Amino acid sequence: MTKEIACLLPDNNCSEFGESATGVKAGAQTPAFCYRITVSNCGFTPLRNLQVTDNQLGDLTAQFFPTATTLAAGGSVTKFFKMSWASDTTNTVTARGENTLVSGEIVRATDSAIAHVLTAGILCREVAVSVDDLDGNPFDNNVQLPADGHTHPVQFLLIVANVGQADLAHVTASSTVCQGGPGSFSLPAGAIVTNLLCTVNLSCSTEIADTATVTAVVDAAQGACAYDLQGMAVRVTSECEATVSCRVAGCRVTGGGRQESGQTFPIARYVTHGGQVGAPVGNATDFDPDSACIRGNWEHVRHVQGATVGNFHARSFDSLMCACLGCPQGNDSGVVMGDLCNADNTQCGPSPRKAPANKICFSGVGDYTMSRGGRDSRSVLFRVDIEDRGEPGTNRNPANDPPDRYRIRIWVLTATELAQLNADGNRLFAFRRAIACTPGSTATQDGAAGARGSAVFGVRAPDIDDGGEMDHGNHQIHPMIKDCP
Repeated sequence: MTKEIACLLPDNNCSEFGESATGVKAGAQTPAFCYRITVSNCGFTPLRNLQVTDNQLGDLTAQFFPTATTLAAGGSVTKFFKMSWASDTTNTVTARGENTLVSGEIVRATDSAIAHVLTAGILCREVAVSVDDLDGNPFDNNVQLPADGHTHPVQFLLIVANVGQADLAHVTASSTVCQGGPGSFSLPAGAIVTNLLCTVNLSCSTEIADTATVTAVVDAAQGACAYDLQGMAVRVTSECEATVSCRVAGCRVTGGGRQESGQTFPIARYVTHGGQVGAPVGNATDFDPDSACIRGNWEHVRHVQGATVGNFHARSFDSLMCACLGCPQGNDSGVVMGDLCNADNTQCGPSPRKAPANKICFSGVGDYTMSRGGRDSRSVLFRVDIEDRGEPGTNRNPANDPPDRYRIRIWVLTATELAQLNADGNRLFAFRRAIACTPGSTATQDGAAGARGSAVFGVRAPDIDDGGEMDHGNHQIHPMIKDCP
């Protein structure tokens, strides 16, 4: 007798038979095999009481001998069977019969066929790449475009790895954003390939998520059993995603100046201020208490009547936002941060030096010390709004070279507020969040609306509210130096 194995083909036929065959499974799909079993009487006398059993297929006697279990000398019976396996399987068939001439003599024969089963597997990773990516990682699955109102080229790359044991043929990829894809390609076991899906121009207003679907079928032409019992080709699929999102880039401010007017009580003879905020990092942040991504130093000094001096120093920063404001004269609408802000417009600046913004706002926690002999340091909350409107920021010729604007609001904390600031789990978050810089409140001239010394942002009036057009000095708003690690 003989037992042979072959691949089951989609037309319900069988491939060439042999002692073994190799199939490929993928998930719940398992390869289907054909078995050809032939029982032959090779002797010169008939055999009776024949039995045919298979360790995997069971008792096959009735299928071979449905009416009589006798096989004439030289006779032969062949049957075909279909079976699907999820792992390596060895089938052994046994035929047994009695010699009709020699009473009690039993003859038997066995034969085996081996089904090898390999695993098919595929993984994909989609990568978005842009020269204008702001997220600090140029080869991940997310691009953060600057909020500058302009389009930027974004490449969508597809990395496909064959993580299975079988070679894959006809690997195809589809994308929700890219049309066409890389076309069909083969991928041997263990191989990795990178293909370009497409290059598209996107703006920050186009927040998208591209889903790539990679499908591969087993290469039956290479001799693998690649169809299941339903005649469906064994295939593997993997999905991966890349996104394009918006990000408002950070910025920094340098400079300082002096003002003789524009203060609340107690009225100061003049105030001076200056420093640098946003260096070495100045990520755009609407609220992150004591942010590690906003660095710098800032001071504001009030020269009150007599010898009294009030000294403010920023301790930590909760928020930082930038914007590009249009001209008060209405001859330039302004562009959003990330590109040249009102390029070559001397009235809306910053010009001639180009910068991404002409407005910056930052807030946080500081210390305020009144000194006249003794010193009494108090914890405060603060918010600063600055407009960089030209070069240099003085009023030598206000018609063509308007002065920069500077405003600081300081809330000197009461004993109760100070206790809340230092208490675990409270830290005056609600107060600090209310005065923090937001895109809406930053995109206004001289900060939010409201007369100096009046309640703003839904909180009580500040204790100190100094600012206005600068009498002396200059501010410069620059692009951020580096992203926060």
